Amino acid sequence: MPPWYKRTLPSHEAIERATAQLEKARHTQDRRRAQKYCDDAKEALGRLNFSKITTDRDHIIAIYREHARILEKVGLPNEAKLSYSKAEELGRMGGQAGHTDAVSPVTPPLTPPTATLTHQPADAVDNIASPKKDVMITLFTKDYPPPIVPCDLPQVDDRLVSTHQLAYCLALLQASPSTIDELDPQSRSWLTATEHNQVEKDRLQTLSADLIRALVRDELKDMAAITEIMCLASVLSESDFRILLNQFVSSINDAVLMDIHAMQGLTQLIQGAPPGYMDADDMVKILSLLSTRLQETFQQSPDRIYQLTLTVSPVLDAMADYNILGLNRVKPHGPLLSYLERLKSDKDPYIVFQAACAYQALQCVPDDEEPWQAVLRRSGSVIKGIGGLAGAIKSLDIAEFIESLNTIQDGLEGANQIFGLEVEAYNGVSELKESGQSFLGFLKEGFSFSRKRQWYAALRGIDALLLTGEFTKLKILICSAPCRRELAFQWGVCQRLGNLAVNTVWDEDTRKDAVAFLGEIYRNDVEWGQIPPIKQYIVDILIQLAYSETIHDSPGSVQLVAGVLLKELGMDGDVSKRALFQACRQAGSSTHPWKTAPPMNDSSVLLDQVQNKPYVETALRMFQRRRLQIQEQRHAVYIPPQAKATREAPDDNLFDMTAKVKGFLASGQKVFLIMGDSGSGKSTFNMELELDLWKAYDTTKKRIPIFVTLPAIDKPEKDVIGKQLQQYDFTAAEIQEIKAHHEVILICDGYDECQKLFNLYNDNRLNQPGEWKAKMIISCRSEYLGSNYRLFFQPGTHNHNRTGAGLQVAVIAPFSLSKIRDYVRVYVEKHRQTKGSTWRVEDYMEAIDKITNLRELARNPFLLSLALEVLPRLAGQSKKISSRKIARVTLYDEFVEQWVERGQMRLIERGLTGNEQAEFSILSEDDFNLTALYYMKDLAAAIFEKQEGKPVVQYSALRDRATWKADFFGHGDGKRLLHETCPLIRNGNQYQFIHRSVMEYGVARSVFEPEPGDPNALAQLSIDNRHKRQEQEQEQEEENSAVTTSVLYRKSLVGDPSILEFLAERVAQSPRFKRQLFAIIEQSKMDSQFSQAASNAISILVRAGVRFNGADLKGARIPGADLSYGEFDTADFQGADLRNTTLSKIWLRQADLGSALMEGADFGELPYLQEASGVNCCAVSPDGSLFASGLINGSISVYSTATWRILFTLKGHADEVRGLAFSANNTIVSAGDDRKVLCWDAQSGARLLSLEGHTDSVHAVLFSPCCKQIASGSWDGTIRIWNSQTGALERTLKGPTGHVECLAFSPDVPQIVSGSADRTIRLWNTQNGELNLVLKGHTDTVCCVAYSPNGQQIVSGSWDRTIRLWNAHTGTPGLAMRGHTAYVVSVMFSPDGQKIASSSWDESVRLWDAKTGAPGPVLSGHSDSVPSIVYLPNGRHLASGGEDGTVRLWSMQKTTSRPDFRGHITSALHVKFSPDSLQVAATDGKIGRLWDARTGIPGHALKGHTDAIWSIIYSPNGQQVATASLDKTVRLWNVKTGKLEEILSGHSSYIMGLAYSPDGQQVATAGGDTAVRVWDVQTGECEFNFRGHTNGIYWLAFSPDGQYVASSSLDTTVRLWCVKEGGNDMVLKGHTSTAVRVGYSPNGQQIVSVSMDKTARLWDATTGAAGPVLSGHTGPVWCAAYSPDGLQVATSGEDGTIRLWDTHTGAPVHVFKGHRREALALVYSPDGKRIASGGHDGTIRVWDIESGRCLAMVAEFLDIVRTIDWKTGPLGSCIVSGSKDKSVRQWAVVEEGENVKLRLMWSSNHERLVLTKANFQSVEGLSDINARLLRQRGAVVPSST
Repeated sequence: MPPWYKRTLPSHEAIERATAQLEKARHTQDRRRAQKYCDDAKEALGRLNFSKITTDRDHIIAIYREHARILEKVGLPNEAKLSYSKAEELGRMGGQAGHTDAVSPVTPPLTPPTATLTHQPADAVDNIASPKKDVMITLFTKDYPPPIVPCDLPQVDDRLVSTHQLAYCLALLQASPSTIDELDPQSRSWLTATEHNQVEKDRLQTLSADLIRALVRDELKDMAAITEIMCLASVLSESDFRILLNQFVSSINDAVLMDIHAMQGLTQLIQGAPPGYMDADDMVKILSLLSTRLQETFQQSPDRIYQLTLTVSPVLDAMADYNILGLNRVKPHGPLLSYLERLKSDKDPYIVFQAACAYQALQCVPDDEEPWQAVLRRSGSVIKGIGGLAGAIKSLDIAEFIESLNTIQDGLEGANQIFGLEVEAYNGVSELKESGQSFLGFLKEGFSFSRKRQWYAALRGIDALLLTGEFTKLKILICSAPCRRELAFQWGVCQRLGNLAVNTVWDEDTRKDAVAFLGEIYRNDVEWGQIPPIKQYIVDILIQLAYSETIHDSPGSVQLVAGVLLKELGMDGDVSKRALFQACRQAGSSTHPWKTAPPMNDSSVLLDQVQNKPYVETALRMFQRRRLQIQEQRHAVYIPPQAKATREAPDDNLFDMTAKVKGFLASGQKVFLIMGDSGSGKSTFNMELELDLWKAYDTTKKRIPIFVTLPAIDKPEKDVIGKQLQQYDFTAAEIQEIKAHHEVILICDGYDECQKLFNLYNDNRLNQPGEWKAKMIISCRSEYLGSNYRLFFQPGTHNHNRTGAGLQVAVIAPFSLSKIRDYVRVYVEKHRQTKGSTWRVEDYMEAIDKITNLRELARNPFLLSLALEVLPRLAGQSKKISSRKIARVTLYDEFVEQWVERGQMRLIERGLTGNEQAEFSILSEDDFNLTALYYMKDLAAAIFEKQEGKPVVQYSALRDRATWKADFFGHGDGKRLLHETCPLIRNGNQYQFIHRSVMEYGVARSVFEPEPGDPNALAQLSIDNRHKRQEQEQEQEEENSAVTTSVLYRKSLVGDPSILEFLAERVAQSPRFKRQLFAIIEQSKMDSQFSQAASNAISILVRAGVRFNGADLKGARIPGADLSYGEFDTADFQGADLRNTTLSKIWLRQADLGSALMEGADFGELPYLQEASGVNCCAVSPDGSLFASGLINGSISVYSTATWRILFTLKGHADEVRGLAFSANNTIVSAGDDRKVLCWDAQSGARLLSLEGHTDSVHAVLFSPCCKQIASGSWDGTIRIWNSQTGALERTLKGPTGHVECLAFSPDVPQIVSGSADRTIRLWNTQNGELNLVLKGHTDTVCCVAYSPNGQQIVSGSWDRTIRLWNAHTGTPGLAMRGHTAYVVSVMFSPDGQKIASSSWDESVRLWDAKTGAPGPVLSGHSDSVPSIVYLPNGRHLASGGEDGTVRLWSMQKTTSRPDFRGHITSALHVKFSPDSLQVAATDGKIGRLWDARTGIPGHALKGHTDAIWSIIYSPNGQQVATASLDKTVRLWNVKTGKLEEILSGHSSYIMGLAYSPDGQQVATAGGDTAVRVWDVQTGECEFNFRGHTNGIYWLAFSPDGQYVASSSLDTTVRLWCVKEGGNDMVLKGHTSTAVRVGYSPNGQQIVSVSMDKTARLWDATTGAAGPVLSGHTGPVWCAAYSPDGLQVATSGEDGTIRLWDTHTGAPVHVFKGHRREALALVYSPDGKRIASGGHDGTIRVWDIESGRCLAMVAEFLDIVRTIDWKTGPLGSCIVSGSKDKSVRQWAVVEEGENVKLRLMWSSNHERLVLTKANFQSVEGLSDINARLLRQRGAVVPSST
């Protein structure tokens, strides 16, 4: 029967027996017996089932805790900790926790021991037995692979990067078949390719041989060279190995002093020698040599002897491992043994230990293999060179190895006399010191030389584990070795732990564990003994770790840990141990160097010599210094910018630009595109980035920043990096070396300034084999790029990278107000002392806030810098500045002229030479500043014209002396003085303006020179030269003539929007310039030489917002002009030259273009396709050549995309076509409500297959990416997979609980996604039909899904009106996009994956940014829902199919940006003419805007309301405007100044009703709080607060005599309020629904009210009596208006009719029908003969009162016309309209006999191409596609065109 503790006993018996055992353990003095009793008790308890024990659990817990205490006392803290843990676990199970002394209620608690186990003093035992925590279990808990240097494998004939790379290649070529299977894919691929290329194999082998010969030739042969060559030790051919072996042997033999480097090389060579390369003769030779050399060096210094023994030991270790049989031991061993025996008596313990190690190794060289050697050999750890394959190492069997150590019979007898537990060990320390014996007595016995010892074998095992990084086994071996208490073993362990701690090739945690292990050996005397030499050695190691200057480590890591541990150890133990520690500290550390693993040599010097590689670091350091000097001398103000993801993204979702770029540099992406407006800070950011990168440059990472100004490089698309380095004097060899072995951060500035489009990354073949390894950061102005800009920056070809994965984009955002303030603060700090400015931050900010428009300009960093320069000059010393508007060009005027003046002063201050003084005097006679300004603008024009806009001029005095460059930079005539004075910078022989915009300003100034007297121009020349300027200009030209030498006549300015913008601002400033431009256009009609100038002139005028409505442009020659967004209503272009003009979004309503030349004219749009019925679905062929649309009538139309003409119609479906798709082999598949899936030949239209099986409508169908399968989704709830060749059904997928609405195939995995009516998205495996994922998030039917081109994302659209993104692999939801106002029915990614398009039942198509979800343009044009959208494969067009029967084609290309001179940004709810009809007031969201009625130029913006303005009206005298807002206030504004005069606050809800009294002294207000308030306009006091209505008030009207105010309300009543006496006079009741509006007749005798009850009512204004009820409308009535004579009243309503009524009888007079929807606005002409109406259908109509005819109609609005007004005045008869399409427009009413025409005078905004009734008869060169577009837009085009 087994003993009791091995049986499962009842709990009470187990407890009783365990308690008895612990009692025995407490009272015994034998430590081992005590441990045995404890183990028995624990084993018995461990057999109990604790889950079933309830009453005895507390008692068991107490036993475990007592068990732990006893184990602590006997010095077993690890085991004690386990028992404590078990007690805690049981406590948690039973509701207990912690270490409280819980006791059993039955059994009394166990008492503490009364006797000690040994004869040690109590304080020593307590110190030993009660450690604070068990450190060992936390140490070396993980294995780590040996540190390796990763390397890429070279291509054929590539230069090798390092010798390590060569060694790895050769090792691969020598790998065994079993090893090959363990290789990574890259290595296997390389090996497969190279094995069959003998030439490449020979090249690599030759390189290794050449390296050996290079070492032989190397006279120095330092450690770096030897370490480099040792990479090859295990992969050398036998002949090369012999050469290297002989070289080391010769070096050792020939050296006068022992060659340590050669010894170390010999060690590594033997360790890495392949099997069979060395024989017995080699061993004899080496042993003899070592014996001889060591005896010769016996008398050398201790340090050198230590180095020698440190080197000899591993040589002998390697020889011991080699196991060459038959070696004669006697002869070579004798002398060496004798030498080592002598070293035993050395005074240096470090030398003694190394000698002992060498002695032990020599005992095994070579001999019959010991068991422990056999274990090591089987592990593969014996022979492993640096170049060996890691896969060849097997794990060391630690148990077998420890067992093998026991075969070494050295015993442990007498060990206790050396290092036992005697307490006298520490006490004897002082005696030893005093007697001068030190610790050598211990060492002599501990380092036994007499026979083979276990400790040597154990240390070899430790070395093997260190080699393979098996630290968990390392800990086991150290703690479990039979010799673990031997001094020699512990010394070797400490030595290895110290080497590990200091060796930075290992990870930091491992090194810290090594330090902690040393601390544990020092502390735990029970486990490791009290051996003073070991404690001394540990303190020595820790001192070196903590304080040595030769150990380089990161702050807070190993050095800090060692220092902290030293402090802790100083307090450890009893008095004797602390005395030992102090003695060790006083002795200090040894001077012996650390032994760390030889590093992988990064420089590969020998390989460089073999490959003739130059050393480039010196050249790079010089390059770094030059670049740092250049950047640090800029003295620029820099505020880190913020950015957004796309141009369309809102400015409220920004990120830090610097952090974004840092993330890019750490990522795998290759190109970072920085966009932004001119002057937004792109170049400054790039230069600051380069500065930061150079400051952080690390030579070991070989990553260099290179800043390139692209326009300064000739043909940068070819080797841009090499060309830039050549400019800094790098040699061809150095450039090639950098190219081969460095990575470049290429910062390319000014892409737009190259003046051509190309893909810089791809054209330079960056990161291609053999090319530059680079990350590119490139900047470009936003306006230079179109919507397809990614094509020019995307790494890789479009076909190979359709996802945009390698490209990041950021758009620098304008400065916020806080950024402006930050910039100003830094500017003030930098310039206060240098320029002596007295302006403070507050002064600048006040000026920026006060000057109209300056805050907006200041959002641009460069313009802000200009403003800060010129503001003190503009304001003068008083620091006061007016609130006048300032333009961008004005800042440049002041800045440039101030720069020139300062430049002149600098010349004078620095002193001029004789020649310079003479030239300066001549220039000064003609006004130096004026001459410099002309030099500046002439240079700018020359650069623009001669260099195609490239801003950098390279000038060579010899090469360019006969060119235009010499006119500006040659010798003589003061040229050098002039270019020093102008805003230019020079870099060697390169010149450029300080900013590109300054050059563009100069070009603009060369076109037109402003004169001091120009209205609104702030630019002023100095007073003493002003008269001279005027004289020169008067002599130069007359008012209406132009000088043909200007660049305006020789070069198109259309492609340079910045120049156009400068000139457009000049137009606004100078009427003279505007007249000159018109004169040029007029001159072009007669002289073709003026055509280029005329083209530029009209482009400038259009850009400036000049209207050409009704203009005579007959015969004008303006080819190539940009007329985008221009207004040419009723203009005459007959016979004009309009070739190659850009006409995007132009307004050409009723214009006459008869006989015009129009070849190449671009309208920016394509015609829509008109179908016979509504369009349900669209598809395009993969090659983009065919387009198909599926129709509601069951047919399919197939078009050629080359002409957009229909090819044929496919008929076969009996009901609506719901789905369409093309295959790559020109097959069309369709599906519909007839439950069929049909296949067609796309070339012939023949039907190929009919796939039947669905039992309900099929709404989705598509081809798999390989085109072998067709998938169809049906309302029957199934997805069917068909064979596309045979039509056979392959699989049916079931799962959705609702209709299947949509499908999409993954482009990269066998997966299909479906969306259904059950609100889910499901992902299916198409190979096995399994459901992979179900995505939930939509709250209504999912009716459209699509994959991104790279297959990583899914986009879905739903009836819940949202668009959502999902991770295609995990199903994780991403962005949710909202904006549609109805069901989202189609979604699609753009081909490059950057955009998402969506369409909806709300009749719109919307674009979104795929990364950020930011909304983009809204494409409007359909008049019904849009069920389908599809991108054409090239991404340039998007097609949308609508239920209105049209397919619309939207251009995704670059379009001309709209001129930003208008002001309206939101819907215009209300517009009003001023009493004199010379001004218009309009609402614009929270802003009121005033417009000049003559020009349409926006005036004051009335800002202050915090919510939308509902009403805006003029005071009767026209001097004041009142605005009523939903923010509960009314504000009164001064019309002339735009200043706020009063805020009328008191209402507690929104305000909608607003009216001035006829005398303008009062204003009445009303709104949601049911109150009518009357205010005194002068004081702003509320005079009356009328209450009576029970619901909100819509409208107010004053009686003509000003006695009463009428109000209409939601409570259905109209009330009259007396504003003279302050009473509620009458309540007019009769309406049965909301009374919408109320108004007085002109004579004040009658009131009209209109209501949502479909009626209007007339009332007696005096008595309140009800008059006629005007019934006839079939819906709510919205408006009413009296005729000027009061005899008629007109009403309009939801039914779209306008009705005229007799005011006396109420009889209907006329019913005007024409509006297709609600008529929302109504007004009589001032003469009462006409009525104008505006409606929900987006039209204005003019009606004749007598006949009821519609005399005129304007249908060019994009949305509802909400409000109109009609006035007759100085401008004639005019109508002003306000629309939801954000426009305010003024129309001239032109009477032509019985007809009326509405001619556009001006428009605040238009966003569409308007061609209604434009005449294109007899035009030449009009393309067929354009002709179709014009017809669709209502233009008159002959049918033959």
